[in-house]
Amino acid sequence: MAHFKRFYGLEKVIRIVNIGMTVVSLIVYISNSFLINNNFSFEHILESYGNKAIFIYFIVSFLQPIILPLPEPVTIIAGSSVLGMFNGAFFGFLGTLLGIITMYFFVRVTGTKFIDKFINNQYIERFNKYIKRNELIVVLLLFILPILPDEAICIGAGLTNINPYKFISIAMIAKLLTSFSLSYSFSIIKPNIMACIIILILILLMRKMFTFIKNKSIFRVN
Repeated sequence: MAHFKRFYGLEKVIRIVNIGMTVVSLIVYISNSFLINNNFSFEHILESYGNKAIFIYFIVSFLQPIILPLPEPVTIIAGSSVLGMFNGAFFGFLGTLLGIITMYFFVRVTGTKFIDKFINNQYIERFNKYIKRNELIVVLLLFILPILPDEAICIGAGLTNINPYKFISIAMIAKLLTSFSLSYSFSIIKPNIMACIIILILILLMRKMFTFIKNKSIFRVN
């Protein structure tokens, strides 16, 4: 019975994810205003590199979950503005995911030896508090919602017993969702039917994923 309650609770998680998408949309508008009003914004930096902009964007995305305290919405929206929505989403997703994997395994190998040099211990304590129950679902939500910086999530996960395969899978799903949502939400400022369709498809895919996990788990219990 406990198993059924646990996995039917995923329905609530789905609702939280949908609410999170609304929060992300608000962040898009706030970040967009920041980019427009700041002459030294990341967008202008990318434009100054011309044909090399896509490489610079990828490197910044890679370093973001490791050492750069730059919010994901700022980089994704700037990249989408300069490189186009798909390139901004894809290379932002690829760079960020590789950065997350690198940071995660760096922590797994080094342990707490260098952690204090990278991040405030309060973030790690908050992370450990969040994952006491339903750790994978919590990690997914932490990656999607702007609660903790990505480096804190990577460090916290690296110091716990979270399965590496599961962690990377969750990070991939979360960053695929946030990268494409942020990139294509940027175009919603100018009404774009295709962008709305893509965001809707991403949300539906998340629903299908949770339904699949729930049904598979119930099948194992039976």
